[in-house]
Amino acid sequence: MGIVLIRAELVKGLEPITSFTNNNVRQMFNQFEAICPVPALWERAVYELFGCFDTAEQCSKAFTVLDTDGNGFIDARETLGALAILSKGHLTDRMTLLFDIFDLNKEKEMAFDECFLMLRRTMAGLKKMVSIASPPEKVIHNMTKQIWKSAKKHRDIRILPEDWFNWWSHDASCRNALKMFTWKPEDHRSLPTPDQFVHLDYAKGGAADQALDPRKRVSMSRPTSARFARRPSGTPRGSFTAEPGTLLGLPQMSPRRNSEEADQAPPPTTTPKASGAPALLVPGGGGGGSIGGGGLRPGGGGFNLLVPGSSSPTGQRSLSPSPF
Repeated sequence: MGIVLIRAELVKGLEPITSFTNNNVRQMFNQFEAICPVPALWERAVYELFGCFDTAEQCSKAFTVLDTDGNGFIDARETLGALAILSKGHLTDRMTLLFDIFDLNKEKEMAFDECFLMLRRTMAGLKKMVSIASPPEKVIHNMTKQIWKSAKKHRDIRILPEDWFNWWSHDASCRNALKMFTWKPEDHRSLPTPDQFVHLDYAKGGAADQALDPRKRVSMSRPTSARFARRPSGTPRGSFTAEPGTLLGLPQMSPRRNSEEADQAPPPTTTPKASGAPALLVPGGGGGGSIGGGGLRPGGGGFNLLVPGSSSPTGQRSLSPSPF
């Protein structure tokens, strides 16, 4: 529902309905509610209900335009909703009539599903009558969500006619689309002016999605774990740099994948020990690792802890290689 700069033109065969006013369509709706037993209209019902066709052949031609699937029936509320928009009269009166047509419980309030149905079916009816493109259901769903957001109501709470008015009269997409069906300047008199419109791109989501700072959305999408940190430029492929203290409390380190890289490793890093004596953290080289009375012996591509003054492998027990 982008900006529209032209007026709608009815499909050939529907010219007789151009004479309908808002009051005419309301009378048709009341008559339909009173005597029609089903939510659909057939050709004879259209001829009698509309009352604008001079001959049955003229009505048959118009009905063929509306009956796009050729099953002999048309959706009554879809047709009446589109006629409410196309009728002559103030926009407030026409949009109020549209609300009443889809107020299925006649309680002057509307549930979320009813409102979604109202927008979707009315746009489908307008597509048949004036050949305009209908937006995807995702866009219509986002518009429905925005109605509830502007009313500051939970989705399970029904909206009132004033909530419906507050949305369509201030929504830029809706007001720009209604320009197609504005026949006289008086049709939108006393309504909010363009500087009061709310501009939203319903193809991208509702106001809640677009209110987020784009920079925050980017940072939220990036993993914060050091395991997914980006490799700094100049760092050999296969090495990994972690932030200090982020992985099990270990200091910053750069493990190597094989023994050939281990031979070129930098000097050992001193790591504090609980007893106060310095311990050495060196890259591992071979297969598994072992620990004994003298500390952690080299193993598996991880890091090994050597405590000065002890090199005996006595009391060794096997450890799996460090995942870091």
